[in-house]
Amino acid sequence: MNFSSALKKQFPPRLYSILKDISISACQLYLHPYLVGGVVRDLILKRELGKDIDVTISGGNIKPVAEELARSWGARLEMYPEFSTYTLKLNSGIQLDLITARNEVYPNPAALPVVTPSDLSQDLARRDFSINSMALSLSLTDWGELSDPWNGREDLAKKQIRILHAHSFTDDPTRIFRAARFLGRFGFSLESSTADALNRSLRLREVRLLSNDRLRHELEKILLEPGIEAPLALLAQWKVLPMIYKGLKFSRLSRKLLRQTQAQRQPLVLNLSFWQFAASPRWLEGFLNKLNFSAQVKDRVLEINKFWRHFLAGRPVESLPQSGLFPETVQFFEKLIKVAPQGGGGAGLARGWSNYFSWQKSRPLVDGDDLKKIGFVPGPIYKTIFKQLSLARYRKKVRTKKDELRFIIDNFQND
Repeated sequence: MNFSSALKKQFPPRLYSILKDISISACQLYLHPYLVGGVVRDLILKRELGKDIDVTISGGNIKPVAEELARSWGARLEMYPEFSTYTLKLNSGIQLDLITARNEVYPNPAALPVVTPSDLSQDLARRDFSINSMALSLSLTDWGELSDPWNGREDLAKKQIRILHAHSFTDDPTRIFRAARFLGRFGFSLESSTADALNRSLRLREVRLLSNDRLRHELEKILLEPGIEAPLALLAQWKVLPMIYKGLKFSRLSRKLLRQTQAQRQPLVLNLSFWQFAASPRWLEGFLNKLNFSAQVKDRVLEINKFWRHFLAGRPVESLPQSGLFPETVQFFEKLIKVAPQGGGGAGLARGWSNYFSWQKSRPLVDGDDLKKIGFVPGPIYKTIFKQLSLARYRKKVRTKKDELRFIIDNFQND
């Protein structure tokens, strides 16, 4: 079956032009390029196509193709020779992976594969699910021709996820996370033998063989999905979460909040925080450290957790910093107070956020020049005065600049 008209119709002009460039460059070297993976699946489903494109090339060394295209497009070229892969990043945000057609052998369960060059048939056979094991030719002679040796198109019609061989989850347990993602994204079901293989891998707890970095990477991909409630619910149902970290779960409240707050894709920090906002600080920090989340993600998630606990406990907001708040913290509480139940803790959270917002705005009208004029020598005393003035304004003890000057004179001595 040929999809040349669908390629032209569904790809934006710039992406379509990129595919043509790849075709010309590869064919000049007698290589055979194929559009592969998720983009083919989404093309057949007539879903929106992303900016990340995978192209498998068979027939020889693909490095000259990658280098020529990088020069032609002014793209940044990243090379991964151990996986025979070249990534081109264009200024427009488009990312293109050029991959040598290859075979993969897993020496041990959950180990990274040993990669050897191969042909398209073996390249498609190494993939996770049949719906991701299709290819469209980008060669000039058979442009748009579909290769579907694993009947992925039929499985798309049946709305099912099917692995390619019985040991698929054992070879690579990250496929359990990908199954959850695709089941949640498309609303598909597991084909029966695939369900049996998944359950066998779960019984053997093979997820625990994965490194912390690979676990985090799979969780991050789920947390960046347009809808994360369904895949997280599946991981909870399959009892995968406690295999990742002791005590990790998906509570009913977290599920409800994610359902109410996530209309579209939103930042990793927000989704991670809505999932784990009620965790104890010590447990949360341990979880973030074990999975090697970036310092930026860790700092922002922990700040949200700190503020949430502060508000829920009804503690005075004056002990919180007035400035330097991460933007995700603002986004989190603005979303949360819209959906939190006002009859329970929601009212306290809304009140705490409102009080904090007032505290944040409680900045003195008096400045350093004013302090100099009334005889205060610059030094540590300035910081103390400004802090006390902020507290006085927040507590409505002073309102005008004249009130502030009187407050200073009454409460501080200049030397």
